[in-house]
Amino acid sequence: MTRSNLIGSLILSALAASACNNSMDDEQAILKAQTEADERNLRASLEADQKTLLAQAEADKKIAEVQARFLKTQEEYREDIASRLIELDRKVAEIELQAKGSEGRAKAALDDRIQEIRGHRFDFDAEYQRMETATSSTWDEAKTRTEKSWTRLKSLVEKN
Repeated sequence: MTRSNLIGSLILSALAASACNNSMDDEQAILKAQTEADERNLRASLEADQKTLLAQAEADKKIAEVQARFLKTQEEYREDIASRLIELDRKVAEIELQAKGSEGRAKAALDDRIQEIRGHRFDFDAEYQRMETATSSTWDEAKTRTEKSWTRLKSLVEKN
């Protein structure tokens, strides 16, 4: 082999080795870039999951607060109705005593009134039971119906 062939062969070998090193360096750079991208994606995914969990916890807390207020409102309304019914029942008992002490047309009129009151009391009790089973989404409507029934019943009892 001649000296020029030998030099040419050495140059080609050096270039091939250099190309292999460059290729290996490029491959390592690609792997490093892919690893860094995967790590960034994982961090972003973990952050998103954490934010989702925090948002859900906050929503759960607000829901619990609303439910607690709703239950308190229901209980206060039950107590209010119970106290109103005690007073109403006392007035009905007075009307019944008045009917027992009456005669003729006055007694018949009072007996009719008592029957009408009892009918409306039955209707009120039915509305109240429906309201008792109302959900938070149907509460306002059920309460309105109960209050209308209460107003009719009360007006009958207070009628002279």
